[in-house]
Amino acid sequence: MRLHRFALLLCVSALVAGASATAGQIGASAAGAEALLGIWVPDTAPRALLTSTGKTPPLTAKASKLYTERRQRFAKGDTSFDPTSWCAGPGMPRILTMRYPVEIRADANRIAFIHGWYRWFRVVDLGAGTPDPPLPLTMGFPVGHWEGSTLVIRTAGLIDTTVMDASGLPHSERLTLTERLRVLPDRRLEDRITINDPENYTQAWETVLTFHRDAAARVTDDVCPDRMARGEPAEQVPVGRTTAPRTTSVSSRTAAPAAANGAAPAPRLAGVWEPKTFGIMVPNAPLSSAGQEIVSRNAAAMQAGKIMQTAWVACRPGAVSTMTMPREKIVILESPDEVTILFEMPRMVRRIRMNASHPQELEPGYVGDSVGHWEGNTLVVDTLGFNGYAELDARGQPTSPRLHTVERFTPSGDGSIDIETRIEDSDYYTQPFSIQRSWKKSAARHPFEYDCMENPRQEDFENAYYVRERYRPVCMRVEGEGMALSRMVCRRPE
Repeated sequence: MRLHRFALLLCVSALVAGASATAGQIGASAAGAEALLGIWVPDTAPRALLTSTGKTPPLTAKASKLYTERRQRFAKGDTSFDPTSWCAGPGMPRILTMRYPVEIRADANRIAFIHGWYRWFRVVDLGAGTPDPPLPLTMGFPVGHWEGSTLVIRTAGLIDTTVMDASGLPHSERLTLTERLRVLPDRRLEDRITINDPENYTQAWETVLTFHRDAAARVTDDVCPDRMARGEPAEQVPVGRTTAPRTTSVSSRTAAPAAANGAAPAPRLAGVWEPKTFGIMVPNAPLSSAGQEIVSRNAAAMQAGKIMQTAWVACRPGAVSTMTMPREKIVILESPDEVTILFEMPRMVRRIRMNASHPQELEPGYVGDSVGHWEGNTLVVDTLGFNGYAELDARGQPTSPRLHTVERFTPSGDGSIDIETRIEDSDYYTQPFSIQRSWKKSAARHPFEYDCMENPRQEDFENAYYVRERYRPVCMRVEGEGMALSRMVCRRPE
């Protein structure tokens, strides 16, 4: 879970919180921003990046030797040099070479790229004066500006444990990427990337990736560890559905209509927020006998010295726990038809479709299906369609597919957001109950990264208690003997 670096994140956040945004930068190139928005699908998913002229990148002698070794392993099916093979962070530009759609969303002085692989996202800061980060992360720290209708993004602070493509193209922590994104006359999206890494390349070089629109494409709630637990590869090539989705019948619930003309405008929630206080417990929940049995079993395991693994700890989204246990920052993006919430920890994307209705048939998921509407200055969010694989808190208070939540986001007088969440789940609770939480504006310019799958060590799981069997890891890091480095070992289900 990157525990060896996570403690540093809170300290570093103060360093990069930085200068105030230059308001209206997207507005300065509204046409360019509007053209980029929406879902894009890669034209190709190159397993090995080439320069824009179709040549092998200009590797140094040392990097060339390493890359040759990786290419030989790659040809034999050994991709253990690539962290995505055990669901860890792909890094940049690796995530752009995967055959998964990407959605571009924008709000105020930020542009977000929401990727179809394992809920990864990156938020580009369009404010001026953000310093280079002192702490490297998987996706780095992207800072952008507009040059006419071209979005220019410079990314630094990329950790060297990732690779640049599936074949193992290396990079160091001195890597900087400069992307130039524009919509071509043929309506494709072009991402022209300049790569500068003096430790691995004899000179800066350029590669070009292109994307197209596909009306059928969706960025779904992909959960890589669940896929691996089913014996499927960490990186799939989703050509489209070949079987009908598993569905659960739910009654249709219609959100209230939008405010009538002349009504006061709804408040803006967009920006970076952090919890006023941390919380890991939901006290006094009215547990049913079935719910109490599970909680008692969890408590007995912890009293016996076991380390409890819940959805949150086991690298699943755990959407319900983000409602009840706010821990790290969120980024809120708003548009007339959707409020999008990007969570730092656990890394997760929630979509609230405004003035919409739940469909008659829902495919169950960790985050459920959320619809919202405004009641005065309160955003009301109704969520159904949970899969029942998540817990309310660190004690492992359970949820079932019957779970129904209603959240009320209300701005308070001090500029914070008060959130009341009503929980209803007749399988495990005798009556509905509510939880109160509050969020305050964050000074941070950029969300940090929580890569739960990056560093799962064997000793972390030897004494673990799994609330659900699906939380048992497929991959874990094993220390090498003597001076040998640790290695990731994945044991596929039989």
